[in-house]
Amino acid sequence: MLVVCSFILISFTGINDFELSKSAWKKVEKSMNDLWPGFPVDTVGIGAPEGLDIKKMYQLQHEQAALGYMVFGDAPSRYDRFDFMIIYDMDFNILNTNILVYRENYGGEISSKRWLGQFEGKNYKDKFKLDDDIVGISGATMSCRIASEKFKRITVKLHEMKVQGKY
Repeated sequence: MLVVCSFILISFTGINDFELSKSAWKKVEKSMNDLWPGFPVDTVGIGAPEGLDIKKMYQLQHEQAALGYMVFGDAPSRYDRFDFMIIYDMDFNILNTNILVYRENYGGEISSKRWLGQFEGKNYKDKFKLDDDIVGISGATMSCRIASEKFKRITVKLHEMKVQGKY
């Protein structure tokens, strides 16, 4: 029996000013491996652009060819904050979202692949509106709404920056 394993190699540059737990980085690595299995993806830190409410942004590359962008941020939930990641293609269409750290006792279901999968393929033209094109989760309404609104604002702003020639 032949077993084939593929691993993604990630090179984080400029990461010293942004830290996540090991388990959060594993989620990042898994997301990237799901998108680009079997070949190395380099991340080039480009900071947090002014006017964009995020923690860190990276350009994703393979052999110096641009693949897309990865954004890290956080948002408030009912009593605390949660950390998230969004991966975009070069036109800022969402390829993947992930809730990396959720600190509340309730509402953690927003971390599920099923719920987050609703954002895949969305871009600045989409509504991201809870109970319209995004199905909410009972008991996590506030977190769902906040995540949806935050993902929308970031996506729209990145598109505007692209139109302005900044990306």
